Amino acid sequence: MYIHKNGGIMREIPFGVEELKLGYTDRNKVGDDTIPSSVRVLDINSLVCLRSPIIPESIEHLTVRSLNPSDRLCSCFTSLRSVSLPSASQITNRIVTTTKFNLESEAIQYTLRKLDDQYFIGFGPHHESSIEHSFESSFRCFSIIFLKIMNRYINILLLIFGLIAISNALLFSEEQYKNEFENWIDRFEKKYDVSEFKKRFSIFKSNMDFVHSWNSKNSQTVLGLNHLADLTNLEYRQFYLGTHKKAVLGTPGNHEVSNLQSVFGDSATVDWRQKGAVSPIKDQGQCGSCWSFSTTGSVEGAHQIKSGNMVELSEQNLVDCSTSEGNMGCNGGLMDYAFEYIITNNGIDTESSYPYTASSGTTCKYNKANSGATISSYKNITAGSESDLADAVKNAGPVSVAIDASHNSFQLYSHGIYYDASCSSVNLDHGVLVVGYGSGTPDSDSRVHKGSQVRVKVPKTDDTKNYWIVKNSWGTSWGDKGFIYMSKDRDNNCGIASCASYPIV
Repeated sequence: MYIHKNGGIMREIPFGVEELKLGYTDRNKVGDDTIPSSVRVLDINSLVCLRSPIIPESIEHLTVRSLNPSDRLCSCFTSLRSVSLPSASQITNRIVTTTKFNLESEAIQYTLRKLDDQYFIGFGPHHESSIEHSFESSFRCFSIIFLKIMNRYINILLLIFGLIAISNALLFSEEQYKNEFENWIDRFEKKYDVSEFKKRFSIFKSNMDFVHSWNSKNSQTVLGLNHLADLTNLEYRQFYLGTHKKAVLGTPGNHEVSNLQSVFGDSATVDWRQKGAVSPIKDQGQCGSCWSFSTTGSVEGAHQIKSGNMVELSEQNLVDCSTSEGNMGCNGGLMDYAFEYIITNNGIDTESSYPYTASSGTTCKYNKANSGATISSYKNITAGSESDLADAVKNAGPVSVAIDASHNSFQLYSHGIYYDASCSSVNLDHGVLVVGYGSGTPDSDSRVHKGSQVRVKVPKTDDTKNYWIVKNSWGTSWGDKGFIYMSKDRDNNCGIASCASYPIV
């Protein structure tokens, strides 16, 4: 037996002690972690040394050698076998026994009571009228017992909810995850070493769960396991997003609403792809140069609309050469800065003469002899005005825009009309190109890879809304063959009209 010295600090008692004897310990030195949970046999000289409730539930045998009228003890025991108290017969076999005794002139009573398979000891002044008063004599004691009971049920509920959460978290079997990942690796020709495989597999499983859960909702936006499905959202944002703009909604632009008859007439649908003003989908790779692709896209469109010829222009020219205007290559930039470079430089080289490398070059290699187009100025849309944006797209051509693309839903977009309520209209991080708009059901590429476990659905016709047709720069494996249909006239979702501009040829 471990005998604690009088006056010592009780938290000095080492864990592992199974039998403990306490003397007249100074009350002020007693902590809430007084008695280790390893103790099974407890011998207390006086309850005055203890502050309730600090006796662990593990106690099997409790002995109290003296009591006085001020003593209060309420504690819960799950394994109590015997209690030895002054002037009391021993209580064994978990049988509830009540005994009275006198100390000076004050009557004290104690009880051992069973509540929901737990055992409580209560001490307090005895009232002759009812033995039940022993538990009511101290509100604190009653509260402690109540809280212990509630805590028991709360723990049970937490366990149940935890099991439910685990069950829901495991949407697929390990074999299903593995098969899906292996098929995905083959489809996108990914290669990993052993450690990288484990890391990417874990991330893939998380994204697979997210896609399945999202697609289980009644949403027009359908997600899929595209080539970005092995990236965390943080990695995705670091590698692919490169426009950093804090928009101020309502900032006036210099776009003037056109009164001229558009080539699309009175049609409610505008799609510059049908007019040859949109070049094929490109891939920026893991370089934050999205702003350069948005810029070349709008300049290519404006040049084609005016000349009738589609000339693909060099993003690498802008990445390498527009740092003086404020752009930072693979670390981000703005389309307006790129427009200013083209105006000052009086041209931009063709894609074929200045090919893309997905890296920030240290030397500008612009060659005027290889220039494919130039612009005289550019126009800005009033920040946040989707009506002005629609007018510009219809009458001027493809428009460069900055959007909030930071969300998992954008990263893993497959088809349908994109809408995410958490999307910001002011914190913009990705440059893309609006090439048209429409209403109803987009002509989506809703291909489902054979054997996939992920739930995919095609949006219902009566669920659809107005949409923008947006060209991205992440290759044809992303989204709807490289495009995304973004919600139109839904409070400027994702800031589609917050930072929009287009060139004048």
